[in-house]
Amino acid sequence: MGLFNIFDPALNFILGPILKIPTIFGLFLISLLITLIITVIYKYTTDQELLKNVRDKQKKLQEEMRKNRDNPKKVMKLQKEAFSHSGDMMRESFKSMLYTFIPIIILFGWIATHFAFYPLQVGQETNVTLFLKKGTSGDMTITVPEEIKLISEKTVKVNGESEVNFIISPQKEGDFKISVVYNNQFVDKKIVVGSGDSNIKQTKMKMTWIDYIYGSSEGYVESDSIYQLKVDYNVIRPFGNFSFLGWHPGWLGTYIIFSLILSILIRKLMNVY
Repeated sequence: MGLFNIFDPALNFILGPILKIPTIFGLFLISLLITLIITVIYKYTTDQELLKNVRDKQKKLQEEMRKNRDNPKKVMKLQKEAFSHSGDMMRESFKSMLYTFIPIIILFGWIATHFAFYPLQVGQETNVTLFLKKGTSGDMTITVPEEIKLISEKTVKVNGESEVNFIISPQKEGDFKISVVYNNQFVDKKIVVGSGDSNIKQTKMKMTWIDYIYGSSEGYVESDSIYQLKVDYNVIRPFGNFSFLGWHPGWLGTYIIFSLILSILIRKLMNVY
């Protein structure tokens, strides 16, 4: 469990209903909530009169620079003056960031867990891939519950391969556990099927710094030969097949797009500088 996982029950209660609506609308509501929180905190923890004066000065200096673009020395002087005012804006922004940093990090951890992958569907054939350390050899066996059909062979003979694939097909909705056995070592993996739990992560070899913050419901691989077990869940693409110049935004890209637009609108409505 990570440092911030203690907030999961509260976040599940408050934000859980959002998981029942289409992903893009859910992310829009979360983006709206976060942007609103940031904007309100920013407005009431910064000197708005000072920021307004700085913004007005910046505009005047920009106009002066445009008028004197044929005078490099004058432009350089104006740029230095504009830069000196930027420090005031940065100091004010830093004050609000002290209040919003931890809450936003907590929310991001929850979002990343619940908006990363779609659960498997009944009848969907899916790869279960084990990534192996160099020089691995021997028999590797997968064990699945009766609700999951094993399409591939149950036991695979490994002789130096870098990865091994098993193919499964869930036959019922729910959360199930599969196990892989190799040299008397067991690696377990949760399989999420249907419209249930969306708390999906891939099983990794060891904890990273991010896991100390958010933890991992999937645990970590304790094996001398296996360093990751991965199930081919479909990645959530909130915009579906639509792409921006070939880019299909995930949850983070979608959040950034929404938050940029919402931030402009909310700041205008609230007269925030």
